[in-house]
Amino acid sequence: MKSWFYTIGTVLKFKENKSRDGESKGAEVTVYSAQLGKESIVQLKIGDGKPENLEEMGLFCSGVEDELILPDNWRFCSRGMVELSWLPPDGDRTRKKKQTLQTLSCIPIVIIPTNTVPIDYAVFFVSPFRKQELFEQVPESAAKGFAWNDVPDEDGADGGAAAAAA
Repeated sequence: MKSWFYTIGTVLKFKENKSRDGESKGAEVTVYSAQLGKESIVQLKIGDGKPENLEEMGLFCSGVEDELILPDNWRFCSRGMVELSWLPPDGDRTRKKKQTLQTLSCIPIVIIPTNTVPIDYAVFFVSPFRKQELFEQVPESAAKGFAWNDVPDEDGADGGAAAAAA
């Protein structure tokens, strides 16, 4: 069976893209993969991973017997935390799962090559409904990451920030 490449990534930072009127236009998460030896951007997309949608994204899926499940929704909670909502493959909303990503969270990712020249790749988070063995490899403390706490500057202004163990 041909499948994409699954591994563990480490969340480094979050960026919410906003329009001029302050409305969210999406978000991206920077993830480090030791197997790639570099940082990659995960664009937070919602929807389904049907083959026609994968081809629209330019992902290689010819001959691949694998499935991509995208989050049902996501919420940018702070500069150091994003919450993903996942539906099971059957779409049963009563079994919806939430997944919290924080700075330095270790999380399963999938690396999918693209159909572009030169070849490139895209990175996605793995649904908690898939590849359970990957989730079992990550200790709870590593999956949790660090909470981002705003701390006052020396002059008392609330402009600084620090990551603290949760």
